[in-house]
Order: sequence, then structure tokens, then C-alpha cells
Amino acid sequence: SEKLKPFWLSLEAEQLPVLDQLSERLLGEDTFEYERALDRALKIKECRVVPFFGAFLRQLDAILTKSASLVVLAENGQEVQFISDYCGEDGFLTRIGPGGLINMAKLYEAHQIIHRISMFHEHYAIQDQQLQQHQKNTNNIVIVESYNNEYDSFLGEELEDYQPVEPLRYDHGVTLLPLPAGAPDLSLHMLQILHHGATVVHWDIESGRSSIVYLKLERCNGTLTWCKPSWSGLKATHSSSQPDFSLSVNPEDVVSPGLLLKYQMSPELTGGTIDEGFLQISCLKEVESGFRDFNISPLIR
Repeated sequence: SEKLKPFWLSLEAEQLPVLDQLSERLLGEDTFEYERALDRALKIKECRVVPFFGAFLRQLDAILTKSASLVVLAENGQEVQFISDYCGEDGFLTRIGPGGLINMAKLYEAHQIIHRISMFHEHYAIQDQQLQQHQKNTNNIVIVESYNNEYDSFLGEELEDYQPVEPLRYDHGVTLLPLPAGAPDLSLHMLQILHHGATVVHWDIESGRSSIVYLKLERCNGTLTWCKPSWSGLKATHSSSQPDFSLSVNPEDVVSPGLLLKYQMSPELTGGTIDEGFLQISCLKEVESGFRDFNISPLIR
């Protein structure tokens, strides 16, 4: 694609810490951090876990190639003495001796890897079953009437051990909203997505202006912040000789400009511009899915 050509040409001359970190964790010799991330993902029941199976294949290859076969062979210089030599009616020769003893240590190590893979399939099966059951039991009237009572009953219980798959850079652990374990309609997977942020279209209804921004929910769960993303829309209309993106910048490594603006304008509930600002959750009146009366095609073209 011609739109992606500037991106690929910039890979050779620019340091890419995000891609380098991803390659190191998936293809490096030490996969300890990656294994811990998978464990955290399996603990979040709503999270769809799709692991990098190349790591498992590399581990199986290392186990199966460190010895010549799955049987225990006699050491060099020792004579192999067969206990029996039986030729079946089909002409196959069966030998029972030192070379026929199975290497249980190698099989056990391989079984550990296979069992690890099966955990992801079981996680998906349980998640799919719960989703189907939820769709069958969905009743808007029942949810609205029972939500408050159910949620109040969970407030006195133990708080949820919230550990995102990818740890947050600035995780102070202080939240304005409790995360009780087992609370209804509490999706820790959706919460971690909001904490890490996403690229969205910020549209101002009054002025009709729109902008692509990086939006995220701060760790306190009480403030939304947005800023200009470090990546580019890769628009064909961009004619400058300098690229309008920076692949060496990770927006999660720095404090959001919108959050800094919040403390400068305290105690305001909202502030900033369409490209950079903040919004206190307490002043939200309505949240809708999708958009209305807005032609998004010219913006994303």
C-alpha cells in the first residue's frame, strides 16, 4: 500500500522501542515476562487470550532435540542385551531391552507444554459458554431493577485483584470507584482497555470540528484525558517532507498532557481543546454507542 510506504521506509533509520520490546518478549530467550502476562490474562475471564504459539513450538523443539529420541539409550561402550526377541506373525520385530525404556522426564516436560496450550482452549470454551448464557438471560428490565441491590451487596466483600495484562506505567493503585470481586457487569478486560487508551474521533457538535485523538481513562477511574497521538493517520494529502508521526514515542511512557492540564485548572470539571484536554467522569450525563448525524468518511479517508 502506498499509504504505508513511509512507515516501512522509516523502520530502518528509526529506533522502535515498542516493536523491539514486542520482538524481545515473543522471540527472546527469556520468556518469563511473557508467561506472567499470559497468567494475568487467564485470570480475567472476559479477556480473549490468543497466545503466540511460536513460543510453545520453540519450547517443544528444545525439549525434543536435546536428546536423540524418546527412549533411554545405552551409553557408548555398553553392550545392549535384549530380554526377548519376538517376531510377530506380520514380520515385525519387537525388542524389549534398555533401548525400549521410555524417557519419562522428556515426556513429562513435553506434557507440561501441551497442558499449557490446553488451558487457553479451556479458557475460551468457558468464556464462550458464559457469553451464550448471558445472552439468553439478558432482560433489560430485570437488570435495571436488580443492579443497585446486587451491587450494594458486593461493596462489603473483598476487592478485586485488578492486574492488567500489560502493567500500567503509572499505576498508583488509587481508585475513586471500588472494584468488588464478582460485581455484576464489571468487566476487568474492558477496564484495562480503557486504562491503556485507544485512538478515537473527537467530534465537537457545536463547532462541527473533529480530530483524531488518543483517549484513555486515568487509573483513578474518575478522569478521561485525550491528546494528539504520536502516530499518523497516513493521509495521502500529507505533502510535507517530514513525517507527521513518531514511532519512537510510546504515549503510555509519559503523563498525559490532559492530566497535567487538569491539575493546572483544578477544580474545573473539564478543560482543554479538541486536540488536548480532560473530562471528569462525575459530570458525564449520557454515554451512547456509535454516532449520529456525523459523516465520518471524510475524516478517516
